[in-house]
Amino acid sequence: TILTLRNNSLYDVDKDAFIDLNNLRRLLLSNNKITILKKGVFRNLNRLEQLDLSENGLSILDRDVFSGLNNLRSLHLYANKLKDCSVLRIFSFEHLDLIELNENQITDIEDCFENFKKLRRIYVSSNPIKN
Repeated sequence: TILTLRNNSLYDVDKDAFIDLNNLRRLLLSNNKITILKKGVFRNLNRLEQLDLSENGLSILDRDVFSGLNNLRSLHLYANKLKDCSVLRIFSFEHLDLIELNENQITDIEDCFENFKKLRRIYVSSNPIKN
């Protein structure tokens, strides 16, 4: 099942917006105006394989925002305003193969990806990375 909400003017996503969509495999929220994701917004999406949050205005990710996404295979966060990827360290995305963080404001990527056992594709171009 795919839910595409691309190219809208979404500023906010209610924390219960996806509560009854537990069979959802792909959630595409790119090219909106989302700046904050509420804690637990993806909590019931344990079958989700692709999450696309690219081209929004995200600058901070709550430490619990990705909790429960145990089957996630691709995470798209490019073209946001993220300054730090350290929040990713607390998640152990067992199946994550692809992460896109290019075109953000990330300066440090040290230890950001150590918990991802199957991660094969990491995109971090066009960031002011210093180490």
